[in-house]
Amino acid sequence: MKRLDEMEFTEISNIYKNFTKDILTISLFDKISKDYEEKYLKFMKFIDDGYKLKGGTLGRGELKYSRNIIYGWFLEKIILEIISQNSMIRNIDFSGDDGNHNFFINKDGKIEIMGVKSTIPDFLIEFHDVKKLLIELKSAARELFTIKKGNVKSLSKSAAFEKIPTSIIMIDLVNGTFEIKNLKYFINLQPFVNHAMEGQLCYDFPRPTKNIKDLISEDFYQYVDDDIFDFEIVKKYLVLAKSSLNKPKKGKAQELKKYTTIINKKIRVEELDEELILSQEDYINKISKIKTQYPDVEKSWNELDKKLDSLLEFQR
Repeated sequence: MKRLDEMEFTEISNIYKNFTKDILTISLFDKISKDYEEKYLKFMKFIDDGYKLKGGTLGRGELKYSRNIIYGWFLEKIILEIISQNSMIRNIDFSGDDGNHNFFINKDGKIEIMGVKSTIPDFLIEFHDVKKLLIELKSAARELFTIKKGNVKSLSKSAAFEKIPTSIIMIDLVNGTFEIKNLKYFINLQPFVNHAMEGQLCYDFPRPTKNIKDLISEDFYQYVDDDIFDFEIVKKYLVLAKSSLNKPKKGKAQELKKYTTIINKKIRVEELDEELILSQEDYINKISKIKTQYPDVEKSWNELDKKLDSLLEFQR
C-alpha cells in the first residue's frame, strides 16, 4: 500500500469503507466521507491559491502535511462512531478541542488548523460509573507499528494533568484490525533509535490482530489502571501538574515559578540522559556489526598498506 499522504481522497475513502462495511451503515459512512471530502477540497483550494500553513509543515510540504491531518480526522470520526455502539461505555466524545476538525485563513494570511497542536488524546470515554479513559488513536498503512517516545510522554502528561488513565488504539489500515495498550505497557519497554523516523526514539507496538468490528464489544474498562499514577512515567508529571495548576501561598509566587521551571528542566535532563545513552548504544551496535562483518577493519593502516602491496601488480 502507498503512503497515506500520497493518496487522493477517494482512495482513502475506499480503504476506510472497506473495513467498516459490516459495522457502519452505508448512509452514515457516506455522510462522514462527504463531510471530510468537502474539507479536503477546501484545503486543496487554499493550497492551489498559494496559502501556506501556519507553523510550517515539518519539511513535508503543504499537500502531504494537510492530507495526513484530514485523513486522520476522517479516521477519528469513523472510530468514534464505531466505539459509540459499545454498550459497555456510557459515552465517547472527542477530548479537548480535538473534535473541531476545521481550518481557516487567519489575519496573517496563513492556513490555521484548529486543534492540530493539541497534546490531549483524541477521545474521552465515560463509563457507567464515575470512571473515565482517554484514548489516543494511531494508525499504520505499511505494517510498521511503532509509537514515538514523545507520544508516550504526551499521554503520560495528559494522564497526570487530567487525572485520567490513558491508552493507545493502533489501527492496521491494511488488514482492518486493532490493538489497544495502556501506559503500563511502556513502563518496562526499552525505546530504540528509529532511523525510519529521522532517528527519533520509538517503542515497538504489537501487531494489531483484533477485527475492527470487535471495538463494539471491546472491554475498555480493563484499560483503566489507576495505579499508573504510582509509576514514574506519570508521577513526575503529577509533580509538574501540582506546581503548574495550583495557586501559590501569599508571597510565594516567584519561588513557585522558579520551582516549576526546575521541575520542567529536571524532566528534560532525564530525557536527554536517556537519549544520550540510547544514541551511544546505537553507535556501538553499528560499529560492532561492521567489525563482525569485516574483522580486518581492526588492522592498522600500515598493515592494510602492506596487504595492498601483496595484491597490486603495480602501483601508481
